[in-house]
Amino acid sequence: MLTRYTHGPMTEEDKNRRDGEERWGGKPADAPASNDAPLPAVGGDGGLIVVSPEEVLAAFTIFITWRVKRLEKSVLSRTAASVMISRSAPEFTLAALNGNAVSLADYRGKKTVVVSYWASWCGPCKVELPELREFYQRYHKADANFEILAISIDEQKADAEKYAEAEKLPFPVLFDPQSKTADAYSVEGIPTMFVIDKSGKIVHAHVGLEQAMQIQLMGELGLKYAGMEDAGETK
Repeated sequence: MLTRYTHGPMTEEDKNRRDGEERWGGKPADAPASNDAPLPAVGGDGGLIVVSPEEVLAAFTIFITWRVKRLEKSVLSRTAASVMISRSAPEFTLAALNGNAVSLADYRGKKTVVVSYWASWCGPCKVELPELREFYQRYHKADANFEILAISIDEQKADAEKYAEAEKLPFPVLFDPQSKTADAYSVEGIPTMFVIDKSGKIVHAHVGLEQAMQIQLMGELGLKYAGMEDAGETK
């Protein structure tokens, strides 16, 4: 039996409530018959929405499943390349396809460097490199504070040369024999992109095709959308 405490003499209303509780076996007269009864919730229009315990459990299960998938995705996204973020970029000196030697140290204190590892046989790379070409042509002016270095891990230099020439890649294309530089950067798949700031620290790393890559690079390089600049000049 439920016990109720009052601060004065029992009123007629209290007596009726007590009689109702005794009649229903210790439960209020309007109490649900069992724990399986629907639970009322207030709706947006002030009415009641009936929610059963099964529906509450289903909603909770969906939420937990979503959280687990988010955590799983977060763990899987921590690739060997992403672990390089905030570390000093390994130094390298590689031969460009035009015969010049290019060193990362050449840009230290001068420019931010975008390094893209690729190969001519890599399908996703053939999507990324033309987009990098477009980005470079749009934003890399004479006084640009960044450079893009595309490092090929092709086994044959001729394969890299053929592709770079066909696509008319405007930025330096370097050749990495035996993928030694790629190994130093913990590259496990291509395309893999790094952004290295002027101090030589890796500030961004991504494996695979990156959604909205140009927008990501604009943020990393502190660039404004070229269309906005053109619009400002015409005002």
